[in-house]
Amino acid sequence: MHSRDNRAHRHFPAIMNSPIPPSLWLAANQRPAQVAALFSTIFFACSGLSALLRSPVAGGFALGLLAAAIVAAVVTFRLWQPPRIRYEHPNLVLRFPGAGAFHVPLEAIECFFIGVAKYEAAGSSPPRESVAVVVRLAERAREWKQRDVPAEYGRWCDGYVVLDGTWCEPIAEAKVLQLNRWLVDAKKMPATTGIEK
Repeated sequence: MHSRDNRAHRHFPAIMNSPIPPSLWLAANQRPAQVAALFSTIFFACSGLSALLRSPVAGGFALGLLAAAIVAAVVTFRLWQPPRIRYEHPNLVLRFPGAGAFHVPLEAIECFFIGVAKYEAAGSSPPRESVAVVVRLAERAREWKQRDVPAEYGRWCDGYVVLDGTWCEPIAEAKVLQLNRWLVDAKKMPATTGIEK
């Protein structure tokens, strides 16, 4: 019995010593949705207060506020975005609004670092420049070298994936170090091991 326990310990050292990375790695920028949700809440509250006044004018005002609250709720739903990077062992899911989700094997990902995203909109809008998270892909992962993604959310070419920070949670050096640490831990996990939800 004792020798069997020792064999099990030798067989699973990585599982016992390595932390399991979380599933959410890089959240989307939810600030626009939060602002819309705030307006929706205010409109609903004001609508309820106006209805309590029990006058024809207040009743019409309450209906108008209720309609505005419903519109704000719909806008909140449309602006709410799923995570930009999610861990689903043995893949990382990279998501670009308008292009869907890309399930990239962990072996194809080398590291993360901070970069710069540049976007020039058509027309007279001035070009936008923002901090970005850059995913460097392995040279051998040639099938993942390039994908067509909306330019306003980043780019994916020559083995580099750039996620425009405008549409992500705040990006700082500490966040990128955390991403690299999770990547190292995730690559140590066997394919059959579950992950923390």
